[in-house]
Amino acid sequence: MNQKMELLFGTMGTCLPGGILWSLWQLPMDLAGRPDGEGALSDSLMMCGGRMLLLTCFGTFLMWFTKMTDNVFSAVVAHSMFNQSQGALGRLLSQGNIPKNA
Repeated sequence: MNQKMELLFGTMGTCLPGGILWSLWQLPMDLAGRPDGEGALSDSLMMCGGRMLLLTCFGTFLMWFTKMTDNVFSAVVAHSMFNQSQGALGRLLSQGNIPKNA
């Protein structure tokens, strides 16, 4: 996608739509991730809206990073680090009560 679209739209004109497509790719997984169908659909959609904005930005960065390094492996490593940091933060927050004044 980068190589074909960049000739027509430039680097940012390619990376931004790619980031949007990447966030939309995640949407079905995010909507299916509601725990046991609990909570209102509107709550899930609101959560997904913020996450889609984050993923659009991150997907745009990954496409730009691939272009700048001329190597998809660097974007794969960045994606893995992003996923692992989310998991680590989730595990940290689930370990117990965190003092409010800390």
